Amino acid sequence: MKKNFAFMLCLTAAVTICGLLSETYAIPLSFDKILIKPIIEGKEVAGIRLGDNEATLEGVIGNLPLNAEIHSESEKTLSYGNMTDEGGIGINVFIKNGVVIGVEVISRPILSRGHLYEGKTQRGFSFGDSIARINALYGKAYKIFGNKMFWYKKKRRNHFRMRRLG
Repeated sequence: MKKNFAFMLCLTAAVTICGLLSETYAIPLSFDKILIKPIIEGKEVAGIRLGDNEATLEGVIGNLPLNAEIHSESEKTLSYGNMTDEGGIGINVFIKNGVVIGVEVISRPILSRGHLYEGKTQRGFSFGDSIARINALYGKAYKIFGNKMFWYKKKRRNHFRMRRLG
């Protein structure tokens, strides 16, 4: 009986501590859930919406970025991900005055798994698609820089860009 009581006491303490930790630190969606979110052109990627505040961002991706680069008192870039030399995913979130103004997703394929980001646009674009496929879906790029960065426009404004790595 004493052993059962001691076990229950330890279990209760562990549950209480975990409960306190989860209230202190935002628990993000697992990266797997983020990586299947659709790409909504000009609005959202990886579940992060342009215009989200930092509290909303923490609820989606967590409050512990791998890197926080402070550019000025009102501007910063938060970097999340699991990028390694073998590939992976990197998500850079650009914040101005506490609001998300840009999101950059870098998906480098891992040989055994391919691209980690599996979300697609409404037209069907996803990471790993060829330039020919993107041109078939969206037409010719508005601007191409060094055959690595492709800009697409919609209704006289920058819509989205794609950068080829390597």
